[in-house]
Amino acid sequence: MDANFTTCKSMANFSLAATIFTANNTLKTCYRNPVLVRTAGGALLCFIEERYRGASWRPSGNSSDHTCPDNYGVHGHPSIGGHNLGFARSDDGGATWSAIVRLAGNLSNLVAKNGVDYTNNAIVAVTMPSCVQRLIYQYGTQNNPSRARYGRILQRHSDDGGTTWSSPTDVTYAGEAVGYPGATPGPARGVQMPSGRIVFCNWGNRANVSRGTHGWNEAANFANFLSFSDDYGATWNATAPIEGARERGRSAESAAAARLFGV
Repeated sequence: MDANFTTCKSMANFSLAATIFTANNTLKTCYRNPVLVRTAGGALLCFIEERYRGASWRPSGNSSDHTCPDNYGVHGHPSIGGHNLGFARSDDGGATWSAIVRLAGNLSNLVAKNGVDYTNNAIVAVTMPSCVQRLIYQYGTQNNPSRARYGRILQRHSDDGGTTWSSPTDVTYAGEAVGYPGATPGPARGVQMPSGRIVFCNWGNRANVSRGTHGWNEAANFANFLSFSDDYGATWNATAPIEGARERGRSAESAAAARLFGV
């Protein structure tokens, strides 16, 4: 999978490579932050962030610009438009893929003057006490948060392999409790431990200014923490943040990984 440009590649096995998402000339959209998960029924779901690039952008033309930047009213970024989140589905091992199913945002949001920047795919496949698989999906409503400007962290789940999804519930309180409101999970898969505990890695920024303002990207402002649930996603807590762990100008987006004796 190519997370840096506009195409997400499926490598379900070594003999197959299929394009799942590609930059769209009609919608003027690019795609980034792919996260792949396999359902209990064998389907593959590739979660993605869909971003508007501006009316004049032509990804299949002669332009050398194949980046997928944030939507902010600053130099080099679109002045309008939001980010959407969703997934494509494959029921044949990655050979063919559905069109995007949007879980947050819609076509109107892509070009809205005050479009919502839904951000960060974070998905985990959880085995419930009943042995049913539950997909738990978290995301934010404000890209690149800070204490001065942040959104909510929302959660949806599916008990039927992604066919239907619950309404969003607000789980922002976990980050608020450790001083990082709006801190976003992922974009990556979460993990479920043998104990049943579910873990995501979140990142936040403690600056008192918004992203794009001087001071936001100072290394000391960035932090990571783990959010975790011991009741299958019903409630969440957070560990103490690790602050200032990133170089200046670098994202703090990280993922949790399971070891034999813990996270």
